Amino acid sequence: MTHETKLAKAEKAILNRAATLRDRWYPAYHIAARAGWINDPNGLCFYKGRYHAYFQHHPYSSEWGPMHWGHVSSEDLVTWRHEPIALAPTLEEECNGCWSGSAVVGDDGRLYFFYTGHRHAIDFDHPETRREVQCAAVSDDGVHWEKLGVVVPGDKPRGNFRDPKVWRQGNVWCMVVGQQSSEPRGQVALYTSRDLRTWQCEGVIYEWPTSEVRMIECPDLFCLGGRWVLCFSAMGMRPKGYVGRNYNNAGYLVGDWSLGKPFVPTTDFTPCDWGHNFYAPQSFETPDGRRIQFGWMSPFQFEAPEKADGWCGQFTLPRELTLGDDDRVRVRPAKEVMEWTRSHGSTSAQMLETSLNSGAGSPTIPSSDVRAASPHSSNAVTCSCPAFVCPIALAPNTEHTLASDLTCGLIELVFDLITSDAERMGVEVHHTSDGNRLFVGYDAQTGCVVVDRRNTIRGNRGYRAVPVNTRDGRIRLQVWLDRGCVEVYVNDGEAAMSELSYPGDGPRSVVLTSESGTTHVCELAMHRLA
Repeated sequence: MTHETKLAKAEKAILNRAATLRDRWYPAYHIAARAGWINDPNGLCFYKGRYHAYFQHHPYSSEWGPMHWGHVSSEDLVTWRHEPIALAPTLEEECNGCWSGSAVVGDDGRLYFFYTGHRHAIDFDHPETRREVQCAAVSDDGVHWEKLGVVVPGDKPRGNFRDPKVWRQGNVWCMVVGQQSSEPRGQVALYTSRDLRTWQCEGVIYEWPTSEVRMIECPDLFCLGGRWVLCFSAMGMRPKGYVGRNYNNAGYLVGDWSLGKPFVPTTDFTPCDWGHNFYAPQSFETPDGRRIQFGWMSPFQFEAPEKADGWCGQFTLPRELTLGDDDRVRVRPAKEVMEWTRSHGSTSAQMLETSLNSGAGSPTIPSSDVRAASPHSSNAVTCSCPAFVCPIALAPNTEHTLASDLTCGLIELVFDLITSDAERMGVEVHHTSDGNRLFVGYDAQTGCVVVDRRNTIRGNRGYRAVPVNTRDGRIRLQVWLDRGCVEVYVNDGEAAMSELSYPGDGPRSVVLTSESGTTHVCELAMHRLA
C-alpha cells in the first residue's frame, strides 16, 4: 500500500470517529487530535509563516496503537488548525509505527522530519525482537511528505534506540537519540551530519549514573541563558521526596557541553512539571529566539475515562522557557496565550457570583467578553477579561463560591502568607453536583503548592506537591481550566503542574477555601475562555 493510500485510509477513519466523539472532557483550547489516541509532541517548528505541531497518533482507536504523525498548525500559537495526517507506517523498517522525532528547515529551504521507525518480529512485549532505527522525510509545505528511508541504523540492531532531536550547531547538524546500554542504563547518544543525509556517530554524551533509569526517551539538548539544558524522559526512576513520583518522569539537567565533549551536569535532575500528567516534552526556537515547549498530558498506567468518548490525549499549553540565576528553568504560558487571554473586551455579566468579605462592603467584580478563535476550529469562543478584588479575607474553615459555572478559564490568585495563618488555602475547581472537585493551593505545613485529587470521582487520585519559594511572603498561582484538564503555574514561572480532571455533568463551580486558619488573597482575576 502506498503512503498516499495509507494516509487516505487513516483520514477516513479519523473523520468517522470524530463524527461520534463525545466532548464532555474534550479540550476547548488545548491541542488534541480530532479523535483517536495521541501521545508525544513531535516535529515542533516554525515553517513558511506558520507554527507546526505534530504528534504521535493512532487514528483507528482511542488506545495506543501503530503510530502515525498527526498535525496541527497555527499563525500565532493560539488558534490551531487541523491538518491532514502527515505520516503513516509503510516501510518495512517502520511497519509497526512511525515513532517520535523532530523537524528542521534544511539548507535547501525544505522541511525535514527525523523520526524512529519501529518494528517487532513477535510482539511489543518481546524487547529482544524489537528493532528501532532513525528515518527521515522531506516536505515543501509541511503537509505532504516524501519518505527518505533509514538515515541512522545504529551501531547494532536494538530495541531501545529512539526519538531523534535534530538542530544546527554552527555549521554542523546535530542529533541526540535516547538509547539503552546493555546493563541496562539510560543514555543519550550524539550523531552529526553536514547534509542531513549522512550521519556520523559521536558516541554517548550522557549516561544516567545508576541502573535505576533503564532507558532515556525523548532527549532534547538546547542552549538557554548561556547554559546547556538536557531535557529527557526517564524510565524506571524511583521516587525520592517530591521528585520521581510518576510511572515515568520527564525532567532536565543544566550543565556544560560542546561538540566533541560529553554533557557534564552541574545540577540535579529537576522535573519539567510536578503534576501527575506530563511526559515526553519537546521544545523549539521561535523566529524571535524564544524557547517554546509542549508536553503530553499522559494518563500513564491508569485508565483514562475519555477513551470511552472516542479520544485520548492532549498537549499542555505552549510554554516559554527561560533560565533563572539559580540554574532552574522557568516555565510560563507563551506570551501569545497570555496576550490573547488578557486583551480585548466589552462589559458583560458579572463573573463572581458570591459577595466576598473584603472589609469594605460587598465588592462588585466587572468582567468582559472578547472573541477569540477556538484552537480546534474556526468557531469563536468567549474570553472574559480580568476581574480584580483586593483584599479578600476568608475566615477559618470557610469557603466562598467564586463562580457557579466556569468550565474553561484562567484563575489568577495571589495569597498573602504574612497575614494568613491557614494550614491550607486555595481553590476547588471542576466542582460538580456529584461531589467531584480538585483542590489547587498552598500547604503551609510542607511549604508546597499542591494539587489534590482525593475528592475526584473519575480517573486516578492522589496528590502532587512542589516546594516553593516564599521569601517575599506571597504565593502566585495561575490555574488554567479546560474541560478535562487543569494546568497550574506557580510564582511567575517557578514551577508548573499538569493534571487530567474529569468533572461530572452540569455546572462546574470554583470555590475559594481556607482550612484551619484565615486566608488573605491580595489579588484575584478570572477569565472565561469558553
